[in-house]
Amino acid sequence: MKFSRIATITLLVILLAVSNSGCFFTDTISDTSEYYAELSIVDSSTESSHAEQEAVGNDEFAADTKTSMIGENMLGQSVKIRGVLSEIKRFDSGHASAILTDNSSSITVYFHRDSNTDLIMLITDHEYLISGIVDSYKGELQVLPKTSSDVQLVSNIKFEAAEVVKVVDGDTIHARTSDGEIETIRMIGVDTPELAKDGKQAEFYAEEAHAFTESILMNQTVYLEQDHDDHDQYGRTLRYIWLNQPQTINEKTIRADLFSALLLSEGCANFVHYNDDRKYKELLTEIESEAQSKVLGMWK
Repeated sequence: MKFSRIATITLLVILLAVSNSGCFFTDTISDTSEYYAELSIVDSSTESSHAEQEAVGNDEFAADTKTSMIGENMLGQSVKIRGVLSEIKRFDSGHASAILTDNSSSITVYFHRDSNTDLIMLITDHEYLISGIVDSYKGELQVLPKTSSDVQLVSNIKFEAAEVVKVVDGDTIHARTSDGEIETIRMIGVDTPELAKDGKQAEFYAEEAHAFTESILMNQTVYLEQDHDDHDQYGRTLRYIWLNQPQTINEKTIRADLFSALLLSEGCANFVHYNDDRKYKELLTEIESEAQSKVLGMWK
């Protein structure tokens, strides 16, 4: 009887030692295992990244993260995503948001004003590398960059080239785009006085504004930049018009080559914005105020 008890105790000790060595699997999976299980859905091109991720730990990804991989289990973690921005919205509060799309899915990126992100350099249909924290707002997952260095434009600035074939009025043109089609382009950020139409007399300075636009744009190649909206309620294509393809976007290049800025600086237009097309709002309103103070053009 004593021998039987000793044998039983010995067997239990052996079983406990084997269990602690990891030879038996249990139904409990550690947080780290769940983390790598989530990563395992990535294609084979990222298989070698696991060693890099182990060096970083659970709180940060060393390699780019597919947007389709980001889930509720990653809230509070740092990620690095790479994709094309669209639906850029800028708010009067100084915040902004956009949709980043890669080849797997899409996610919202929220640019808090405290991150000091240069919102002018957020360009529709351009590729970015963005680092940030996974967060959730009203049930929607989003990535929040912490500093301006977390937002990197990785593609060259490239706007669609178009040839101006007709100037309709001061703020509207017809242009032949890259696909050979002629589109009606309504300039964003400006409104020029109306020409005579349907029995109505032309508004003050309408002819001058039309002549100014025609003198600079007619038969020229220009570069079209989209903001948030693609078309207006009349079906016209909404674009900023650049005289030259900018290599960077700052106050100097805006004042020199953004045609909306030139119209405002000459007193040929007043600043307007509709919906979320407000990318250059601060500088364009400043330029408009300068023309008003100098009593130029339509402000005489």
